[in-house]
Amino acid sequence: AAPAAPEPAKASVNVADTKTTVTTAVTPPTPVSARVGDRVFASPLARKTAAESGVDLATIQGTGPNSRVVNADVLDFLHSAPVEAPAAAAGSSQAAVGNVTDRPVTVTEQDVANALYRRKQEVPHYYLNSEVDITALLKLREKLNADLPDDSKVSVNDFLIRASAIVMRRVPAVNAAWHETFIRKYNYCDINVALQTDAGVLLPVIRNVESKGLAAIAQETHSLQAEVNNGESEAFGHGTFTITNLGMFGVKSFLPIVSDYQSASLGVGTISQTVVPNKDPDSKSKFQVKHVVTVSLSCDHRVVDGAVSAQWLQEFKTILEDPVKMLL
Repeated sequence: AAPAAPEPAKASVNVADTKTTVTTAVTPPTPVSARVGDRVFASPLARKTAAESGVDLATIQGTGPNSRVVNADVLDFLHSAPVEAPAAAAGSSQAAVGNVTDRPVTVTEQDVANALYRRKQEVPHYYLNSEVDITALLKLREKLNADLPDDSKVSVNDFLIRASAIVMRRVPAVNAAWHETFIRKYNYCDINVALQTDAGVLLPVIRNVESKGLAAIAQETHSLQAEVNNGESEAFGHGTFTITNLGMFGVKSFLPIVSDYQSASLGVGTISQTVVPNKDPDSKSKFQVKHVVTVSLSCDHRVVDGAVSAQWLQEFKTILEDPVKMLL
């Protein structure tokens, strides 16, 4: 008689001080990728991502030529793979260990952390920053909001979103993304906007911003803020550009990480006042107060070189300092 098939290996995990032991059956994975002997056909970047994520390439179905595993296959596998939270003490979502407390990480938090780590490792970031005089913008905003109800008032962020979409038409090379063997240029502008919520910072997306005016953008951002606060928004996904504004926290400037499927991300700091010589010949005052904000542009050097990103930032500054053009 043939010998009995060996039982799947047992893995035992002990959580210190919780007296909890978790035993799970580990079944050897079934290879699904193209391979010869022990070698799995995969791109160098796919191998790097798999190694950093602890994924066996043999468990991933390749979609490249001759079933070769490409980086997109690894990313899809990571996004779709179920992740179990670590065991915690009974009756509690947290496990106390000595003088520290371990909180299980959610699947969403793991996805975000892995994505940020991978992007910071893979993307050759470089950064540009500029001070923008938004004195005229604030005056225009005050006039526009004077007769608008609270749920329709235009924010500084709305001006930033509108200006970004306009500049993407003028410098379309920034509205693109790296895809290993090609660069994809977008003919539309979808912008992820960082919003502060009780669940942390979320990045809903405003679609087709290039076709929307300030009023439409303002209404949509008001709606998105209410929806994400209630956990009801379905407006999540990949945009073609990201804007994160930390000015309300007093942050002068910061350097954001470029998101997936994008080549640039904008960081916006706090609005500060500065005294400068008054160039108005009709004014009796020698000095005037200007409101300035520092904006930082993070770029993927594989897609956007320094000259192109500098042109983008210059156009952005020009529009914000003469905001009436955004109304046209």
